[in-house]
Amino acid sequence: IYPHVESQKENIQKRIFEKWQQVHPHVGQSSYCMDFGYNPITDTAIVIELSPFLPCTGAALFHWKDTKDILENGPFEFRFNHQTHPQLNEIVQTNWEDRWNQKFYPYWELYE
Repeated sequence: IYPHVESQKENIQKRIFEKWQQVHPHVGQSSYCMDFGYNPITDTAIVIELSPFLPCTGAALFHWKDTKDILENGPFEFRFNHQTHPQLNEIVQTNWEDRWNQKFYPYWELYE
């Protein structure tokens, strides 16, 4: 979706790791999932969300079964989508109420 990300991958990864080092001592848990956002204008990473380190937490670009060893033991790995989500238009165009009134499939079925 964002072709420029590939050329900035190393810098974005560095900023994410710096933010993690800053936040980690304050989390109070040794294992968790943390989502980040990157602002190219300020060249900074921000924490978007903290979640439990459990299979019920969507691992997005990782898969709890196939990449379990990486998730549990590292090394740190920065991944990003190279393709547009197949339902991006529907997600963006659907309003909040309509979206929650329809059947949703488990997130893992979208990535298999």
